[in-house]
Amino acid sequence: MSGLARTLVAMSIPKPPFHVMLMTQEVEPGHWLLGDANSGTIADIELRRTNVGPRYRITMAGEVMGWTTSLKSACEGAWARHDRMRASVYDGAPNRPLPRPSAVL
Repeated sequence: MSGLARTLVAMSIPKPPFHVMLMTQEVEPGHWLLGDANSGTIADIELRRTNVGPRYRITMAGEVMGWTTSLKSACEGAWARHDRMRASVYDGAPNRPLPRPSAVL
């Protein structure tokens, strides 16, 4: 995708006027759900004790996306991935014309 097309796609996705951490709901101690009104639950964030200290595990669509050291970075990372997945919906036709088939048989 060209730089201009990426810019146009990015411009079409509105950024929330608040921090995405405000979109979390703590369902039990140490367990947050990140969601929005359109998509429902975007990510599942859990606080875990590890050998190197407390870490936040981010799960999206049943797949572990990664680990971070703060709830803020976990929310930002999950929202960024959600934005990229939403932007990929606009790839392809009719937003980008497909090559015409060859008339030679």
